[in-house]
Amino acid sequence: MTWPEKWMTQMRPNWREEVDAELRAEREPKVDAELRAEREPKVDAELRAELRPQVKAELRAELRTEVKEELREEIRAEERGQ
Repeated sequence: MTWPEKWMTQMRPNWREEVDAELRAEREPKVDAELRAEREPKVDAELRAELRPQVKAELRAELRTEVKEELREEIRAEERGQ
């Protein structure tokens, strides 16, 4: 057994796992950032296109209810004042 082989097997038996962990810690954030930068605009546009009609409908329904209530109260207040 050569000295480097002895050192790797006896002194640092888990050297591959250690090196992999170090490399993964450096590599993963960079890869994640690159993937996000690549995907986000495309996904955002797709989601906006898909959700826009639904959100508009929900907002209209919600606003109509609020406006109706406000108008009812204004009309009642005017009726009481007259």
